[in-house]
Amino acid sequence: NGPYLLSTANLCLALMKLEEDISLIIGILSSIATSVNINRSTSTNCPGNCKCLRNEIRCRSVPVTPLTFQEGVKRIIFEESLLCSDESVFRILEEADRKEIEVIGVCLKASSTQPNQLTDIINRRSTLFKTNNGKNQLNMSPIRQERATFNGPSVYGFNEKASYSSNCSFDLNTCGWRQLKNIDMFDWSRKSRQLLDTSYGPQNDHTQGPSGFGGFMVADTDDKMYGFFGDYLSPPLVLPHGVIYFQLTFYYYLIGDTNAALSVFITYPRDSVSLVHIATIRPNNTEKWQKFTYKAYPIFSDYRVIIRGVAGIKKSAIAIDDISITPIEFACYTGNGKYYTGSATQTLSGLTCQKWSSQFPHQHNFKPSLYPDADLTLNFCRNPFGSRSRPWCFTTASNVTWEYCSIPTCKPPFNQTTSHFFGIQYPLQIVSRIHRNPNVGLVALYHNGGWSTICNDGISQLAIQAICSQVTSTRKGAITKAQFQGVGTIWLRSSNIKNCSNPALDLSLCSVGPFTSMSKCPNSNLWLDCSNDISPTIEANQTNDVSLSLTNGKFSFQGFITVNNNSVVSGICVQNWNFKAADVACRQMGEGLCGWQSSGALTWTTSALSGHYDPANYGSAPGFYIYLVMRAGTPVGTTALTSPKMLKLYGGNTYVSLQLYLIDVYSGELSIQNVFEPKTMFYFHKYMHPISLQRNWTQITTDLIHRRDIK
Repeated sequence: NGPYLLSTANLCLALMKLEEDISLIIGILSSIATSVNINRSTSTNCPGNCKCLRNEIRCRSVPVTPLTFQEGVKRIIFEESLLCSDESVFRILEEADRKEIEVIGVCLKASSTQPNQLTDIINRRSTLFKTNNGKNQLNMSPIRQERATFNGPSVYGFNEKASYSSNCSFDLNTCGWRQLKNIDMFDWSRKSRQLLDTSYGPQNDHTQGPSGFGGFMVADTDDKMYGFFGDYLSPPLVLPHGVIYFQLTFYYYLIGDTNAALSVFITYPRDSVSLVHIATIRPNNTEKWQKFTYKAYPIFSDYRVIIRGVAGIKKSAIAIDDISITPIEFACYTGNGKYYTGSATQTLSGLTCQKWSSQFPHQHNFKPSLYPDADLTLNFCRNPFGSRSRPWCFTTASNVTWEYCSIPTCKPPFNQTTSHFFGIQYPLQIVSRIHRNPNVGLVALYHNGGWSTICNDGISQLAIQAICSQVTSTRKGAITKAQFQGVGTIWLRSSNIKNCSNPALDLSLCSVGPFTSMSKCPNSNLWLDCSNDISPTIEANQTNDVSLSLTNGKFSFQGFITVNNNSVVSGICVQNWNFKAADVACRQMGEGLCGWQSSGALTWTTSALSGHYDPANYGSAPGFYIYLVMRAGTPVGTTALTSPKMLKLYGGNTYVSLQLYLIDVYSGELSIQNVFEPKTMFYFHKYMHPISLQRNWTQITTDLIHRRDIK
């Protein structure tokens, strides 16, 4: 037995150096050498319902006797769900956090919702308890002051590390959710059963029910005017590369006036001030917590979620609880893989997974009927509630109970670089009540990490024109009466917006500043009415000097089209806008190649010569195309037509479609590929001598399955 013991010991040391899960190591060693005697106990004081191993402690439930963490312990695992309102649980969590010991387990809650992770509690331990007459209770002090004391570089958390997921029960704090000011009218407040000051609305939170002391968020709609709204912003979120969806789930309590509402939006603050509407919920006078679930497909990987409460005409109650925003992972996993819902069925060693609904060959408690939210489907790899460090499964091998699965980790997304937050130098919004004219309202400017109002101490018409053009695309505007005021520091006086160009299409064409710091505006905050733009009527026989230009684009060939018609500047209505109209506009602005770049031995030329066949068949109007001509003496070489850079849609494919016209091609090659993936060829065809093709257009379509951005 000597060599056998030596071999086993070497295996143990090798695996420990790889920092693999110690429980898996012990399971492997037990299966190959049951006669090896390894001293697993680190303490003679190990509680009876626990196993104290060399690097970890496994407990079936909360130990009856005090639990002591010996030197070298790195992890404690609770196999059964715990009653997390028990103070003894928090004592263990406090001690584990003090000694930097990982805690794995889930909470058994009073309601039938998905259990909280113990790590969620230990990460928020500092606000957990306060003493009241010698009795511990959850600290639910009002948090309205957090809005005023927000000390991050931006309310949007631009410099914070974005997370793949966000889960919050609001029992301990707001988990990074934050208030927006000056672009809404009221706030959200955290409440609990003990702190409710009214009988109207929820009498307890959804997480722990009537017997608990959990928290939830309430929209402060009392005494608010109809159409006033309060926005609640999520922490910074990001989707990993290869994941294209996320799932939003929360519980809401919504009763009262049917004009009140709860709306949900996605916003991309690195790219635009716009909000993408997801859903709006109206009161149905069901006086209980109800569930909302939505699968969303963000167009950018970096995003935030906004939940908006809207005040009605009469009394209403709006509350939310147990918000979960999680990536929908099919081909890879993040973190410990608890959000993985793919169809992998094989372990790292090549074993087939046992069905979760089966108790053979291994009996277990992870039954789909007991955990309906864990998606324990067939024999797919899962990590229910993050019980282990990555997706796993029970195996069909009788001598191996479980193993980790062969699934790759998700890669971080590609960096999105923009010259300005919100995609523009001076982000602006016009804030108005819901159901009112959106082009009339309070002007808010993003500066120094948050939204601020502008003090109205006089403003030029060109400056008004610049603001209205940037925010609403109208060309005229006027100061209007203020209906409500903003809060917080005011950074800019309207008189410091000057020297605007004519026409001024946005604030970047003006001299803005210097910025100041005022707590109150002596007059009134700037309110504008940008809705009175009247386009001139053009008679049929009128001679016009019309010029076109592009604005607000990231590149010279992108942006909004601005029309200068006899010195009157306006936009173009998108109704009935089509490819033909875009083609005409691009060519009038000199963008014949629409941002594509020609390079190499030959030059692509734009042509609309009469008598040439038009591939799109626009009728009698001459169409455009681009061509290469190789005449005698032309140098032999390669020429390229390169598109603008386009962002990859995560998980999707890009189709390239074109019409090809060949005349008397004696030899040559045509290929399509992605500049960022030069080794991958998506289309290739070689034309060999002798060949004289028919004079017609041939359709070519290729599907680019790519992992990076496209060019």
